[in-house]
Amino acid sequence: MTGNLNDPVYLEGKVQELLDIVKTFPNMGGASQKFQEATAADDQATEELSKEQKGNEIKAKRAKSSRGQIKYTVKFTNKHDEDVDLIWKNYEGGEVIVRQGISPGQSHSECSYFTHPFLARDIITERVCYFQRGSVKKVVFEGMDFGAPHDGRIEVDIL
Repeated sequence: MTGNLNDPVYLEGKVQELLDIVKTFPNMGGASQKFQEATAADDQATEELSKEQKGNEIKAKRAKSSRGQIKYTVKFTNKHDEDVDLIWKNYEGGEVIVRQGISPGQSHSECSYFTHPFLARDIITERVCYFQRGSVKKVVFEGMDFGAPHDGRIEVDIL
């Protein structure tokens, strides 16, 4: 399986592989220094990604449904590289799985209200995924934020 460069676990594994290789060549001089600089840059990128993921989890936890009157249908298409669970955030902020294991390339349609947020979680890492429609990209999907038409249909990608 090809690794995801946005996945800190994958990046850490690759960095460790390279460190193990460098350890077998102790007298590499300048090449070793360049490798150490590259490793430091990778560590910083991983730390920044981790901060972003923590922020995403906070946004996901805070989301909850409110009463709504405007219905629409949303078609979620999984463009992520792993299966995802589609989750509705109820009125208390609890997570209700509405569809388990949407495989890459598969879609699921859901009838909902503008004020009902959804999340998508990678079933392996349990991290929240992004929803995207045009230039709008967020970890919490609410129809009003993505320009859903009243009593109409909208299509959104899960990244």
